[in-house]
Amino acid sequence: MADELDLRILPAATKDVLSVSLGAAWKGFGAFMKPMDTIPAMFDTAKQLVTIPDDAEGGLRQKAEALAGVWMDKGMTLLNDCKTAGEKFTEGK
Repeated sequence: MADELDLRILPAATKDVLSVSLGAAWKGFGAFMKPMDTIPAMFDTAKQLVTIPDDAEGGLRQKAEALAGVWMDKGMTLLNDCKTAGEKFTEGK
């Protein structure tokens, strides 16, 4: 049963990894080609990653959890954007 599960998951995982990698390369190339558009967005994202959200209440632990939530949100958004950009190459569109 483990072999059957691996054979079904491996192609999908490989496709996802390839999509994310190609999307990240494409986004990086686009950033390289338009640095004046990319630099302000990079600084804005970096500022958001180190700024504690306004709705974070309580002590240090709650603020750290809120900041970790921001990091997770930004990471998942970046991953999804890269995957979407890479699917254009892997789907043949």
